[in-house]
Amino acid sequence: RVAIRGMIGLNSNRRVISAIIPPDIAHVNSVSSIAFSDERVMLNFHSLTLSVITDFLFKIKNRNGIYKSDVGQFRWVELCNTAIHRGLRLACLTESYSSLWNRQAKNFNPFPWSSLLPPRTIEGDRDYLAPAEWNRSSGLRTDFARRLALIEIDVLVTQAFGLSLNQLTELYKIYFPVLEMHENATWYDCTGQIVWTSNNGLSGVGWRIDGGKKPSQSLWQKTLEEMNQRPVEEQVLSCKIIDDTQPEGPKEVERVFYGPFIKCDRVEDYKRAWKHFEKLKGDTA
Repeated sequence: RVAIRGMIGLNSNRRVISAIIPPDIAHVNSVSSIAFSDERVMLNFHSLTLSVITDFLFKIKNRNGIYKSDVGQFRWVELCNTAIHRGLRLACLTESYSSLWNRQAKNFNPFPWSSLLPPRTIEGDRDYLAPAEWNRSSGLRTDFARRLALIEIDVLVTQAFGLSLNQLTELYKIYFPVLEMHENATWYDCTGQIVWTSNNGLSGVGWRIDGGKKPSQSLWQKTLEEMNQRPVEEQVLSCKIIDDTQPEGPKEVERVFYGPFIKCDRVEDYKRAWKHFEKLKGDTA
């Protein structure tokens, strides 16, 4: 099933928040789930809900919640294998998704990625392949890789609807000011981790100072300037935090971030991905 959050955060990056949920998972009534008899149709719908196009089409209704009647009005279009496969890799993070992955991943032959991933990620470069059988590398785990997958889904959904690149970029700039603000204030290290972001929704993410506090923007800018003056091999930030996300209880862990630290440009990434997929589609034809 695909689950969709009922309540809308009016000041959040996105309004439509969805996830594939495995069998035998229950939820409260603040979440709606849609069951599908065809897994391919479910995966197509899931990737559609991840795009800013679907988010925009709901945003202009100016509603404060998503209800059953709204789900039936979602715009439908058949997506290409690459868009569906990117959505599958965003979803299949745990072993609970292994059966879905093992049944469906082999049915898709996705295009290579539109951008190089950070050099120290497990994935390597833009031509890396997902495994045929589920393992930990099936799901996209780094912040950078997951963002890139969403960028490409946005582009591929836009193309599937027959819209233009200009329409996509204008739609993003006009209707997603919060997302643009956070995009312009998020830095990644060269392993693909977020090292600092203005997004308060990611409160436990990134580099921390004494007591596990998030550094202020002014302190981060000062630290960034200091890092940029060092040789690349010395651009390292580390911190110790209390991790309370595991079943065995809280424990102290160390986070290490390796420079150079970069900030992305969503519009430029849209342009790069658009050109990339247009060329690959032309070559395939």
